[in-house]
Amino acid sequence: IYLILKLAPTTKRDSNDKKMTKTFKLSDNKKELIELLDKEIKEVKIPSGITKICAQAFKDCNLLESVEIPNSVTKIEWGAFWGCESLCSINIPNNVTEIAEETFWWCSSLQEINLPSNIVKIDHRAFGCCGALETIIVPDSVTEIGVCAFTYCTSLKHVKLPSKLNAIRYQTFNHC
Repeated sequence: IYLILKLAPTTKRDSNDKKMTKTFKLSDNKKELIELLDKEIKEVKIPSGITKICAQAFKDCNLLESVEIPNSVTKIEWGAFWGCESLCSINIPNNVTEIAEETFWWCSSLQEINLPSNIVKIDHRAFGCCGALETIIVPDSVTEIGVCAFTYCTSLKHVKLPSKLNAIRYQTFNHC
């Protein structure tokens, strides 16, 4: 009995590791999330310890409604959530300093985004075609907003920009 009780946590942990590797494609060091393998999944909790969400990792996960990103994530690469048409809201951890190019492109159901207070740049087309997005509050730390960053956000009604914004590129709010 002692042996079974002692091994139970190990077995459970191994089971979770197997589940994680079936759900995600990870880098060899298990710090980078390369791809979500199950495109039919609706909710994702990214494991703690992941530091980077790679380019197009969740691309075209049309049924994905919510993603929980741990504080260990420091970088989200371009197009990471491209085409996640059912994604409604997302919280970006405070360790992320840039919303990369086309990160949320065509997340047409995205209604709410909480940007971290440490972010300094919102890159080109970062939120393009997020047709359900109604409000965007850009933190005071942001110094640059890229070309077409909020283009075709057709429901956008409220925008709060920081006073120290150095650059707001052309067509940032095109077709809003």
